[in-house]
Amino acid sequence: MRWRNGCGWPGTRCERARAGADRGGGLGGEGAAEGFGELAEHAGEDEHEEHRNREQQHQRQWRAKVLADELLARGFDLVSGGTDNHLILIDLTNKDVRGKPTAKALDRAGLELNFNAVPFDPRPPANPSGLRIGTPSVTSRGMGPDEMKHIARWMDEGVEAAKASDEDAIERIFAEVKELTASFPAPGLRG
Repeated sequence: MRWRNGCGWPGTRCERARAGADRGGGLGGEGAAEGFGELAEHAGEDEHEEHRNREQQHQRQWRAKVLADELLARGFDLVSGGTDNHLILIDLTNKDVRGKPTAKALDRAGLELNFNAVPFDPRPPANPSGLRIGTPSVTSRGMGPDEMKHIARWMDEGVEAAKASDEDAIERIFAEVKELTASFPAPGLRG
């Protein structure tokens, strides 16, 4: 049974509280009244968590919009002309490079993204013409609009380096990416 505000999904505190309330009902287990009090308390926490999640989603979308605008300004073709969510799909056809080797070069440069097919892609799915990038991880790290501009610049430089097979440029970008990410550690990971 799914309770109000997402409460009741398996493994959540509310689910565990509900299980405790169902267990006893005053017969040797946790009393029903205490269980319902705990449910009410956790339902309130879930509402606050839901608000935080909505705010994080807004921040991801906003950062994706900034990144998309910067990529457009640098001459990238974006599928749908931009983004309405946290993902950006880039068509590299106008850059005269393929998605798969470019994605691998950008990965070596410290920029994590995926090669991806684009609508009406003339290339095979195993080696498509596009890239897909999202903003959840950079948002979780606390990066903002200024950092999105750096990422767009590195992507532009990385695409040109991939096109020219310039490993020195890839290494330089990697050093810059590493320096920036040192200031924004990933949550939950210890350096």
